[in-house]
Amino acid sequence: MAHTESRKTEVLVVGAGPSGLVLALGLARNGLSVRIVEKSLEQRIGQRGAGVMPRSMELFEMLGVAERILEVARLMPRVKTYDIGRGLHSTGNFEMAPYAEPNAAFPYMNILCLGQDHLEAILRRELQEKYNVTVELGVELLTFEQDKRGVNTSMQYHFMISGDGNPVVKNERFDWVLGTDGARGVVRKQLGVTFAGETSNVDTIVVGDVIVEGLDPDFWHMWGEAASMLVSLRPTEDPAKFNFILAGKDISNAAIADDHTALRRLFVSGTGLSESQAKFKAIPWTSNYRPNIRMVDSFGHGRVFLAGDSAHVHSFTGGQGMNTGIQDSFNLSWKVALIQRGFAPHSLLKSYDDERLPVVGEMLERTTALLNHTFTKNARPSVFGRGSGLLQLGVHYRWSSIVIDEQADFDDDVDLVDPTASEHSESYNTGDQIRAGDRAPDAPCLVDVQLREDEEPRTIRLFELFDVTHHTVLIFTEDSRRCAAIAKEVGTWTPGAIQTVQILRAGTHHATAPFYTDNVVEDTMGHTYEAYTLSDGCFTVVVRPDGFVGAVVQDSMGLRDYFRGILRGELRSSY
Repeated sequence: MAHTESRKTEVLVVGAGPSGLVLALGLARNGLSVRIVEKSLEQRIGQRGAGVMPRSMELFEMLGVAERILEVARLMPRVKTYDIGRGLHSTGNFEMAPYAEPNAAFPYMNILCLGQDHLEAILRRELQEKYNVTVELGVELLTFEQDKRGVNTSMQYHFMISGDGNPVVKNERFDWVLGTDGARGVVRKQLGVTFAGETSNVDTIVVGDVIVEGLDPDFWHMWGEAASMLVSLRPTEDPAKFNFILAGKDISNAAIADDHTALRRLFVSGTGLSESQAKFKAIPWTSNYRPNIRMVDSFGHGRVFLAGDSAHVHSFTGGQGMNTGIQDSFNLSWKVALIQRGFAPHSLLKSYDDERLPVVGEMLERTTALLNHTFTKNARPSVFGRGSGLLQLGVHYRWSSIVIDEQADFDDDVDLVDPTASEHSESYNTGDQIRAGDRAPDAPCLVDVQLREDEEPRTIRLFELFDVTHHTVLIFTEDSRRCAAIAKEVGTWTPGAIQTVQILRAGTHHATAPFYTDNVVEDTMGHTYEAYTLSDGCFTVVVRPDGFVGAVVQDSMGLRDYFRGILRGELRSSY
């Protein structure tokens, strides 16, 4: 028997993996009431998607969880290679991800390794402590039906048993239902969107975690190669726990994935390690892995949308999947929040498809190419160099219908019309010139000049001014009249949804008072003016709540056009 629930929550997030937790955090930070449900009765364990890309760390900083992640994550270790079955007689070593020194514009330049179970725990803790939102385990969405104003759902509570001996089913209504419930989830299936793609013919992979005593935890150990036989043991943030990959033409993943005795025998025979060198003990988690390469033709419609693995699945090669899902969630959350708060029209969500589908499409192409390369003879999986694009620092939306750039077109490698053209890596790489749609760079050594006489100067980074709750308008001028005109235009729009920052060159702040913006900072080391090199008379940059540049404009008219597009749905006919 179904019970009708009268309690009203604005947003239901279905699925409590990283994409769902980031989505819930972004919405809660914007003041929306959120519930997040997970049909499993227990939290997932295991390393799973353990690579945290630099762009994800920037987004985690906006959510306030970056420091907690840095406390427990580790850099990707150096790889030692061995011949299959030959013990610890190393044949060489290399960097899977060569270390890159962070700089002013890019504070995170290196891939971190952190088990997905630990990452999820950090995100759950933030949700609980800051917003009093707890993941509801054992709650399964059965069906939904949407109308113009909301979504009626039927959910089964597996931990609550009714008088007839069956789990309780409740009928509940929400303004939005957002699906992050994975490739087999109910939200995508009931939405009816296409999930086109293929299942890889690579069916010889088992992944999981294993406790190994005696093996050096400072190196990632690899015996053999995937085309014939591979045993990969990567150390994790947990002492003695290694994440493993077993692959090869004679591996039967369906037969051995749950047979821990057989797995241990393969570890011993594949590595050639004696018991005095290493002991293979408990195996907390395994997966019978076969890559699927699929994506939706639309992220959703009406009041039901998808993010993460609900919308795209891929090979694990390249470590893009979880990180791409996190970017989905950031893109979606600020748009839903503006609409729900009454600040923007529903048509803003059309840009979710327009911006994310090309990026996901290119991600699938890249990870599939890496998968095919990995399973060729003598392949070396060193793929994470700065120029590879896989750090996701070059992901952009320059083609988006909601961005405005009043700089002249540049003859660069980016096709603004067709972002998925094969001759470029459009949605993953940009040039040196900052353009609307690009990732907004960081800049340190900014000094707040709006201080009382008794206050000490405060030094901040540009990233500290960005937030998922508002647009940030950066005004690069010492001219008080031009600054006042921009501030006046901003004042005509939604209060609280836009913050203004005047950025002054070093040594100029004494001559620029009075100030008209929410923040005034002095670029003491020139990092901001260097990162935001503008042309054609443009002096104002709008940074969106997801950390991307929404507009580069010459005056208040350009600013008005941008916010008309975002907050009223009135887009320019051409740029």
